Amino acid sequence: MRISDDYWRDAHAEVQSQRSRIDCAFEAGYCALLSVLTNAELRGVEHPSAKLLAKAARTAGVDAVPGLAAMRKRYSPFAERQTLGELLTWAKRVREAVKMLG
Repeated sequence: MRISDDYWRDAHAEVQSQRSRIDCAFEAGYCALLSVLTNAELRGVEHPSAKLLAKAARTAGVDAVPGLAAMRKRYSPFAERQTLGELLTWAKRVREAVKMLG
């Protein structure tokens, strides 16, 4: 969760560009989700991984769709990206759910 915490903080830093803040919000949620998986599940997988995001979201009991959409749209020159608010809301829910799992 420490890496997620750093991304979460950067997502709120107004000195960052909007695009950077959106990327940081996604990473805050994604990294939090990865913390519910085992090292064996994480090993040898290229990141970000839609498969691992979906699996971790099921484990944490949260919606994977916003994160999966962010991954799909992240590098597309044609897709409209989600707003910062949408990804911050998703990341907050993810982080809270992961913390509840302890």
